Amino acid sequence: MCKVPPPPSHGVNRGTLIEGFCSAVSGAVGCGHATTTYGGNIGAIGVTRVASRDVFYGEAIIYILFGIIGKFSAIFITIPYPVLGGALIVMYGMYNGVVLSNLQVISLTSTRNLAIIGTGLLIGLMVPYYIENNKGDISTGKL
Repeated sequence: MCKVPPPPSHGVNRGTLIEGFCSAVSGAVGCGHATTTYGGNIGAIGVTRVASRDVFYGEAIIYILFGIIGKFSAIFITIPYPVLGGALIVMYGMYNGVVLSNLQVISLTSTRNLAIIGTGLLIGLMVPYYIENNKGDISTGKL
């Protein structure tokens, strides 16, 4: 998306390690979700073609201000839901396109790669469907 050379394999391995470790820590402290790279940022890069770290540092500061100063974030509550929904559809559509474009550099003749893609799609699509249709099957003891 940023038109830069791919990172070295040791860099990818370290990034995956740290992301997995942080997800384990967030699960251990009771967080409802794992920490992961935010797909919306990838979509924002795709739509705006701005990939500067400084821009995302500024975005982080704005988000912190949203959390600290309620009146500052109240301005953005006035954004109409159709506008917000349209922006999110475009952003996540771009993210999904980027994810699918990554398939062009892998070998789809490899059984391993096909198993990973197929299992990911199956779990991602079928588990939420199953849970939605069988609400009482998975009981954690909490109401």
